[in-house]
Formats: sequence, structure tokens, C-alpha cells
Amino acid sequence: MELDTAKVLVALAKDLWEATLSGGGTPAAMERYKRMRNPQFGDLVYVWLTKRGTPPEQLIGRYDSCWSYLGEWDEEDGEWWPREEVYGIELLDGTYCKWTNVELLALPYEVTDGVNTGTVRSSTG
Repeated sequence: MELDTAKVLVALAKDLWEATLSGGGTPAAMERYKRMRNPQFGDLVYVWLTKRGTPPEQLIGRYDSCWSYLGEWDEEDGEWWPREEVYGIELLDGTYCKWTNVELLALPYEVTDGVNTGTVRSSTG
């Protein structure tokens, strides 16, 4: 049986995220929740809250950049609105993708000398 890496990572990301949402979780679960909700540049991330039907291979990648831009001028409020975040992701196949209106969740991993140690830690320690 051949495993589709992107599908496996998406399924694991969803399960891990749901596990952190349990009320009254352990301190470790709360730390995992905070870390997943605050990805850092270079992290392996899951693009969450996308439209249904997005292929799994477009939902996993390396968090590369983030920038904001202002939308239209609102005459009534006298402000720019809305402000939108744009996330740059390098997908598993090396292509670059820009996302808006999504959340990114950092995926835990630790690799030493190219070998996965099996230790569940964040990519930045």
C-alpha cells in the first residue's frame, strides 16, 4: 500500500488540533495548542479553514512569509478596511502558494541528521 504523504499529514494535523481543543486539557495540551496557533517562519504548517475540496497537497507546506495590505477606503469610518493577511507557503512539491482568509497551524516535528527521532517537539524548540 502506498501512502499519500499529504493526505496522512492533513489527517494527523486535524486529529492533533482537535485533541488540543478538549476543555480542561493538560498543561502539555495547552502548550501544544498555543504553539500550533502561533506558527513561526520556517515551520511545517497545515493551512486550516480553507474551502472544501482543496487538494491535501495544497494544505501542507513550509511557512515562508506573511504580509498585510489595506483594502478599500471607508468614507464613513475614515479608515482603510479591511486589512487582510497574506501567507506565503512553500508546498511539499516546492511550489509557492499565497493564501488569504485562512489560519495556519504549526505541525510538531523534530528531525536530527535527517532522521525523525519520533520526539514530538515543535520545529523551533
